[in-house]
Amino acid sequence: MFSGHIQFTDPSFYPKALQQVLAYLKETDFLSMTPGQYPLHDGIVAHVVDLKTQPDSTLLPEVHRQFIDVHFLCRGNERIGFTPDIGTNIVAKDDLASRDLLFYQPVTQEHFLDMTPGWYAVFFPCDVHRPGIQQAASEVVRKVVMKIPVAIFNPATQRGSV
Repeated sequence: MFSGHIQFTDPSFYPKALQQVLAYLKETDFLSMTPGQYPLHDGIVAHVVDLKTQPDSTLLPEVHRQFIDVHFLCRGNERIGFTPDIGTNIVAKDDLASRDLLFYQPVTQEHFLDMTPGWYAVFFPCDVHRPGIQQAASEVVRKVVMKIPVAIFNPATQRGSV
């Protein structure tokens, strides 16, 4: 997991798929778009969502195995919990087969990232994350969740190279 602000990021350090996603996030006016799914290329999809943040006690942590998530905040304030997936978390709901989504019961040693407009966070399959947590109070935020297929993030791993 890593995060940054879109205006102060040098994408040249990242793999091509992430460079393209960061450029798209920087160049697109998501506040003028209708919430929904926007397919890009190579299986990358932008999910533009308006969601109401909630108390942390109402949300379960999650992981994905086939996609890398890039959460980008456009409007409002959101807190995201995160921790490594150490293999001992208790599964609350397994939707991996249908939605690439696995929910865990509350996890230990969770850390928090306070997001404001322009901030992004990248979550890999080894990163448990819990988005949508309210900061000071519940509010409706506009965010974009980019889904990058793991298979295109590092094509060398598809050939068995390390």
